[in-house]
Parts: sequence; structure tokens; C-alpha cells
Amino acid sequence: MTFRILIVDDQEAVRDTYKMKLEFMLLGHDPGLDLEIDLASGGKEAIDLLVQQNKKKPYDFVILDQNMPGMDGIAVYTKILALCPQQAGRVVFCTGYADILEERQSALLKHSGRLVFNKPILKKQAEMFDALVLSYLNSYIHDSENK
Repeated sequence: MTFRILIVDDQEAVRDTYKMKLEFMLLGHDPGLDLEIDLASGGKEAIDLLVQQNKKKPYDFVILDQNMPGMDGIAVYTKILALCPQQAGRVVFCTGYADILEERQSALLKHSGRLVFNKPILKKQAEMFDALVLSYLNSYIHDSENK
């Protein structure tokens, strides 16, 4: 089986950075890991990938930018809840504007119960991010061994 990750961000450099970090970390942890990372530049593309993949095997981990043109992260997350709710628990938000989120966005993020990481991930958050990713990997390995 394949460990699948979706990275959603409107900035190509950010998507590429997350991808390189995750490849380095996960393949360093398990060199034999069958890893697939999909990239989406916006909300509609992300929803299309999530729905398409949900029919096969849902993503094991989703990194979702909060502030994107068109469909922002909250709108994408709301669609995820409606179209493929089993994916909702595997979403983490990232934002370059954590300190200036609108009250509505802040309330919705808190209500979602999902973690929100700064962009770029700050040193103090990096350990938590890495531990979260590895917990999803360990869950994937455990599930794979029990099938």
C-alpha cells in the first residue's frame, strides 16, 4: 500500500518545500516506504483530488493552506466534511497569517479541532509537525499490517 499525502497551497515554493521536507523525513524514517505526494494549487483542485482519491484510498495526511485566492482553507475543509468526512480528521491547516486571522476564520479553525501551523513552520512547531506526520505514518503502517 501507498502512504498518500496531499499538499494544498497557492504558492508553488511552499508546496515544493513541504514536499521535500516530507520526503526527506518519511523516507529517512522508512527507506522502503511507498510514498506518494500530490500537490494542489487551490481549493477546487484539492477537492477534485480528494473526491477522486476517496473512491480508491483516502489520503493519509492533508496539509491545507488557510489563505488562498478563490476557495480558502475553511471553504475546502467544509467541502471535505460534506463530500469525504473520513478525510477531515487527517487535515492540518497552515497559514502565513496566524496572528491576523479574521475572527470568523479563527472561530471556524478552533471549531474544526484541527491543528494550525505557521508558514513557514517555526522551529518551535517543527517537532510537533514532525511528530504528527510520524503518528499518521505509524497509523498507516499499523493498518497495513492488519489487513
